[in-house]
Amino acid sequence: MKIITVAGGKGGVGKTLIATGIAISLSKKYKVLLVDSDVDNPCVESTLGIECRVTQEITMFKPIFNVDKCDFCGKCVENCPEHAITIIPNLRKIIWLETLCSGCGICKLICPIENAILNDERKLAYVKEGVLNNLHIVVCELIPGVRPGYTTIVKFMNSIRNRFEDYDYVIIDSPPGTGSGVFALTRIANIIVAVTEPTKLGINDYEKFMKLIQKSCKNFEKIITVVNKFNLSTNLTNEIEKLCNKYGSILIKIPYIEDIPKKILENSEFQLRISDIVQLIFKS
Repeated sequence: MKIITVAGGKGGVGKTLIATGIAISLSKKYKVLLVDSDVDNPCVESTLGIECRVTQEITMFKPIFNVDKCDFCGKCVENCPEHAITIIPNLRKIIWLETLCSGCGICKLICPIENAILNDERKLAYVKEGVLNNLHIVVCELIPGVRPGYTTIVKFMNSIRNRFEDYDYVIIDSPPGTGSGVFALTRIANIIVAVTEPTKLGINDYEKFMKLIQKSCKNFEKIITVVNKFNLSTNLTNEIEKLCNKYGSILIKIPYIEDIPKKILENSEFQLRISDIVQLIFKS
């Protein structure tokens, strides 16, 4: 089993399209799981034109403050990493800001009074699953209004990780950026596919991503860089090629194709480039 994480920094460069293309290509001969971990804006379903069904919920710790037990010592406030708790002792009032809370549970662990903070749960996201031909798909989508982040991604991945060994390849479509969630997804990868585009912002975020990988991820076999829409700027594509050489990555160029995602997946030029990526995946 190999894990291939498709990431790259900037949003909107075509990570989902590339991840989906790789997954479809590999699923013609192998057992493949496509994981959409862009919890804030999952696009695999719309890219493939399918509708997955909800199979489970992702939940997290929610503190319930018992004001009758609380002595308003302030330890929960002092130790909350997100500053999601405020107390007003003279009014015997505790304010908990749900949108800031990450569900870490430090407030309950640090509280010196038994049952002053009780356990509850709040829903974070839905996990949805579907099948397209031989390709198995699992998607995590945040409930509207829930703060996205590392906690949701890690809980989602932990909920499905025991199934990875049932597949030959697991393709992970990661969220944009270079935050802790992306780091967690690249750290478990055997192969990393970094997708970028020939724009100044694309190059800037691509280099940030490559620095993250070089410093933090040591166990991957190779990094494949994909320049999507490379023919929009020869000069900027050349800059990306120089960065590829600097960071020891392999470069694949995909031209700009003006069409909807589902049609792009069927485009012969796109499929040829995806085939090039797949061949690099196979190559030891």
